[in-house]
Amino acid sequence: MREFELEIDEHLRNGLRPEASNPVNGPYLVELRNARPSHLGLMPYEATTLPYDSDQAFFVTDHVVDWPFPQVLFGKKHRFVGTRDRMYSVDALGVLTSLFNYSSNERWNIADFNEYVVTTKDGTKVMTRAITGAWGLSATMPLCKTVVNLNGQLFMGNLAAYGTWTDLSERHVAWSDIGSAVFTLDRKNEAGYREQDFSGPVVEVKKLGQAAVVYGYNGVSAYAPVTVPVATFSYKNLSSVGIFNKGAVAGDDKEHCFVGSDGYIYKIDSTFKVTQMGYQEYITQLTDGLVIVNFDASTGDYYFSDGVKSFILTPKGMAEIYQRISTLERYNGVKYGVSSDDTDSSFLAVTDRMDFGFRGRKSSECIEISAQGSGSFSAAVDWRNGPGESFQRTDWVPVNDQGVARIKVSAVEFRFAIKCTVCTDAFLSSMKVRYKMDDMKSLRGVYAPPSSWRGQYAG
Repeated sequence: MREFELEIDEHLRNGLRPEASNPVNGPYLVELRNARPSHLGLMPYEATTLPYDSDQAFFVTDHVVDWPFPQVLFGKKHRFVGTRDRMYSVDALGVLTSLFNYSSNERWNIADFNEYVVTTKDGTKVMTRAITGAWGLSATMPLCKTVVNLNGQLFMGNLAAYGTWTDLSERHVAWSDIGSAVFTLDRKNEAGYREQDFSGPVVEVKKLGQAAVVYGYNGVSAYAPVTVPVATFSYKNLSSVGIFNKGAVAGDDKEHCFVGSDGYIYKIDSTFKVTQMGYQEYITQLTDGLVIVNFDASTGDYYFSDGVKSFILTPKGMAEIYQRISTLERYNGVKYGVSSDDTDSSFLAVTDRMDFGFRGRKSSECIEISAQGSGSFSAAVDWRNGPGESFQRTDWVPVNDQGVARIKVSAVEFRFAIKCTVCTDAFLSSMKVRYKMDDMKSLRGVYAPPSSWRGQYAG
């Protein structure tokens, strides 16, 4: 009987499927743990490094964090760690120094102006660092829940009434004079405020390009600076889908990524184009606590976690990882972060369902992989004979020194699984499945694989 082979490589580069309705033979995985999808295949996941002396970090014990804290806040000149109750500075040796108390369950926001720093949490107070280094409670600016440095202006959201601005509310944003934290309407026409078009409170503000993006539970808007007819901000509604919770957005000046209130992942680029990325199937598994998103600017990777489960989204695709990251920053090339770690740090990849472009029964013969790593690799096959059945998995078969595991099973649909006992240096660049066609009764004529079925060859 003729033997056919199928190369499986795009699946590895693409990672987890973005939609649960991924069609049969779609080039994605249904499970992927402790790997990083890339254009080269599945690469090792890079673990985080603690940014401080672990002996001092009493708020992280036995790799269990006080979710969603602590937060690492690396500014232009200073580094901080924020907990549920306190703010700390971190020196070059990773030594923590307590700065002030601020007890609140909400996440920190920080506006960094080099030596001058503004930070807030729940809107009950705003703390500032003067250029002298002294921290104090501000009495000269509106109370707010979220802040950002927008090109030298202090931009804030979710406000309380302030001075003559008696109509400020949780739906408002405000901006200061340029170069100072003064919020006064005067002839300079630099400071101002505006209420959002979407309903509900402002949850978070972040800088994107030269603009500020305002996230609420029921929408997303943007404020871009303009000079005509006067120096002010233009307003644009970007999305009617809001953010899932405070902390569920991350990014830099070029791009933001956020978890929507509908459970999908969205990206916004510097032109304000909003793109739905999908992955609701996996993001809706984050149900234990606040969903926190972090960004690694060095790699373009985003991290999503609720303190129990965690995913990484690379420029190529998504995977589940064992580190549940509450905060992450890249500093001098080192990936600093705080996480609680799952005990299962093994590598696992499972393809979505495949029928080789033919609905009759087939027999898998063997799986060949191109992989390397210090751990032991094994392979298994999930199989079923109809869409109403559940997949059953064969026993795991060790992959030999030539990268081959012989697994013979006959079925209509398959999923192919590879695991490795160690993930830290596990690479998997390609797979090849060899199979035979057992049931030919549905064919009328010579069987030839369609040209669109890439990677399929008859041997």
